[in-house]
Amino acid sequence: MVRAKLAGTWYEADPALLRAELESWLSASADEPSADLLALILPHAGYRYSGPTAAHGVALTRGRGRSRVVVLGPSHRFPLRNKIALPVGDGFATPLGTIPFDAEAAAALLQDPLFDRIPQAHDDEHSIEIQLPLLQVALGEFALVPLVVGDLDGAAMQHAAEQLQRVVDADTLVVVSSDFTHFGWRFGYEPF
Repeated sequence: MVRAKLAGTWYEADPALLRAELESWLSASADEPSADLLALILPHAGYRYSGPTAAHGVALTRGRGRSRVVVLGPSHRFPLRNKIALPVGDGFATPLGTIPFDAEAAAALLQDPLFDRIPQAHDDEHSIEIQLPLLQVALGEFALVPLVVGDLDGAAMQHAAEQLQRVVDADTLVVVSSDFTHFGWRFGYEPF
């Protein structure tokens, strides 16, 4: 079991308060849910910074249950070169309950050497966890495929896309968790 580590710091730890905050952001979105939505790109900062923005994207899925959600999050601290890491365990526990892992989808991906069970990649990673409570409120129950993505070269990216097609169907939502950009001297990236 992977347990939430950000509750109480990056987002509210109290289940009732967390649900109320997420419901208010989802309700504030004027966008109508989309029946044919396949993927979302969402920010993964703390909710006080990114929650309302992420909720606008997730609101597009509201009311349309999905049996599976694949969350792709970049690895911030654990070095992964041409690897995509799955966690060990059977689910991810947040303050709003436990989301079961999709064992069948994981088994299919693990047949390929690009994918591996690397629990350390998930130990101190926020890019997946921050998406989960919002998805729980918007979608209800679903099975999760949490993937921490390392630094992939072009061939590995193409190969990953081909392998992911094996587990993505009409009842799957793909969430790409993004920083959008980290810039400034602290990140060694000053494009302007």
